[in-house]
Amino acid sequence: DVVRSDDFANTLRENIVHYFTVPYDCQAIYDEDGLLNAPVDFARSLQRQAPYFKVYDVREMPSEQKEQTLRKLRQVAESVSR
Repeated sequence: DVVRSDDFANTLRENIVHYFTVPYDCQAIYDEDGLLNAPVDFARSLQRQAPYFKVYDVREMPSEQKEQTLRKLRQVAESVSR
């Protein structure tokens, strides 16, 4: 399935760079459930009846939201390293 592939998530992020000028490494993408990080997160989100994404530039995020995002990314990194 194309939507489940790593390439799809990367293409989506590259399009965000192109159309919204948010650098790849500065993107924080959310849906109703929270931060989308892995290709499986994007695939899950796109299975919804009316999917939507909120795209943030981490350089411009409110500090509280930025801290929550960084905390979530740290948790993901820790669970992967185990």
